[in-house]
Amino acid sequence: MVNITTIQILIWSLCIVHKELDSIITSEYRQNLKETANSALREFNSLQTKLKNTLNSNHTGQDNLPLPRFSLRDEISPIWIEFIQSVNEITNLRDADEFFENHLQTSLEKKYKEGFPSALRISKAYKHIHKKLEDTYYSKIKKAFEPESDSLKDLIISFNTFCHSLLDKMWVIEIELNQANDSLKIFEP
Repeated sequence: MVNITTIQILIWSLCIVHKELDSIITSEYRQNLKETANSALREFNSLQTKLKNTLNSNHTGQDNLPLPRFSLRDEISPIWIEFIQSVNEITNLRDADEFFENHLQTSLEKKYKEGFPSALRISKAYKHIHKKLEDTYYSKIKKAFEPESDSLKDLIISFNTFCHSLLDKMWVIEIELNQANDSLKIFEP
């Protein structure tokens, strides 16, 4: 079982992977695509909005930025909101790594030391997802134009398929909560 926080971290990370992939797809490459690659690229182009819509609710905070679709405990909530909203400013993988290492990880460690175990779980989930995406996409993005590697078209198709499965085929079980703290009893034992 995976909790919704982990799924949100994965979707946030995929938004960053999308931006990185999009930055290496040149206009020349776009013009020289065959129909199958062109179709994959059209699907790829629509994914950024779909991924962001999955992260964000229709409500905005005081800074007029969209609030996360899912919230966390009050003590962790400001960190979570900042993390989800940062997807709008972060433009590449290097910036995402710096944001995590220099800001998010420090904030989460502080909250964990204050007695909030979910902060450590968020940090561990981010690191685990980052490692898996490193193996699956990040290293391939760097090699996308090298002759002996996967082609950019194959990388885009693989990315599209994974995102489509995550966004359109995954089941989320909704549990009715009768009291305000029921979600904490379920997800934070």
